Amino acid sequence: MAAGQRPIHAAGLAQRTVHGRIVAWGDGEPPVVLGPAVQAAWPFLDGTATVAELADDLAGAAGMPGRDALALLTMGVLDLATAGLVTGVEPLLERWEDRPGRPRVLSRTERIVDGVRQMVTELAVQRRDLDRATGDQTSLGEAAGPTSCTGRRLQLDRPAEVVTVAVRGRPLCVRTDDPELARWLAPVADDSLGSGPVAAFVTRDPRPGTGHRYAVYDGNTFLVGDGTDVAAAQAAVVACLVSHHPPADRPGLAVRAQAVERDGRLVLGPRDVLRRPRGLHRQLRRSGVRPVAPSLLIVDGVEPVVAVPRARTLADLDELVLDRFDLRGFWLQGDAALRADPARTLAALLRGLPADPGQDRQALLDRIADLVSTTPCLVTSEPRPRLTDLASTVAAHLGAPSR
Repeated sequence: MAAGQRPIHAAGLAQRTVHGRIVAWGDGEPPVVLGPAVQAAWPFLDGTATVAELADDLAGAAGMPGRDALALLTMGVLDLATAGLVTGVEPLLERWEDRPGRPRVLSRTERIVDGVRQMVTELAVQRRDLDRATGDQTSLGEAAGPTSCTGRRLQLDRPAEVVTVAVRGRPLCVRTDDPELARWLAPVADDSLGSGPVAAFVTRDPRPGTGHRYAVYDGNTFLVGDGTDVAAAQAAVVACLVSHHPPADRPGLAVRAQAVERDGRLVLGPRDVLRRPRGLHRQLRRSGVRPVAPSLLIVDGVEPVVAVPRARTLADLDELVLDRFDLRGFWLQGDAALRADPARTLAALLRGLPADPGQDRQALLDRIADLVSTTPCLVTSEPRPRLTDLASTVAAHLGAPSR
């Protein structure tokens, strides 16, 4: 069945050749670096040749047995299809139950309810799966089980108040059990638009002596801010609300990223670059480096500049100010192989910098590729160093502090 499929490039895909290797980016999926066999066939995936015909050409060019070439190319085409890069192989794709991207089955159980047999399937889903199922009306944090590790971190196992506010005409929610924060939100609370996704989870724990320690997580469960200062927690909540919807009139390309800043210079990385966030936040601050709270950032289309949206007050969520920073470089967590491969470095950055769904992926791919070619990229490798050493490395990447 596979041999008769006629793969064709998907509409709207973005691609860029980096040091002889093709980085391709399809709709709704992360970008990938094409392997040698698939890259050889890539120019000919126009819907006119079957997989078998392409495999015959590959076998002749590479001097391998035809059966091996067919198996290699079949798997390569299936990988391209799951990445949203080719169409025309849907019948084959539907028969591939273990394909990447399909929600992973955690368990299947049968039960009898009112005399009716029911099959319950538990799945591990990703952010894009949730968006497709709920229409962006449920955040990833809300989908966590209250007693799961994520649920306990977000304190979903505790009662809390959910306050709805309007941001650019859309409802967003803040979950908090802190009365002071709830009173602070009350003047902008608006239930007239109905319920929306929780964009900020505010947790608090008692600390020795008096007061509490706060942590603010965004809807995707990333730590945005933590500390003992209520005002800092309020600023982190505003950052979560500001970051949820990209402004339509943004002067550049929107990315969702984790940035760190010192003296007007900024380093950009994927959201998960702060893998041990609380400890690393503290060590970065001790090095004079500030984790940037908003996750929605605007990359300038011409200059190496990144704009960070900011609302002056909670009442100004629709009137954003753009603070501009010089882009000093990029930061990835990875291995030595990633550091030595520019194509993989670019793909890894783009996987962690997802654009607004309505944004031009080709423009973002080209802009980030241009910046990576002219701006240093720090790749911190496993096994991970101590947090103090890691913070010092990131601080050095930002350059010497201003006197």
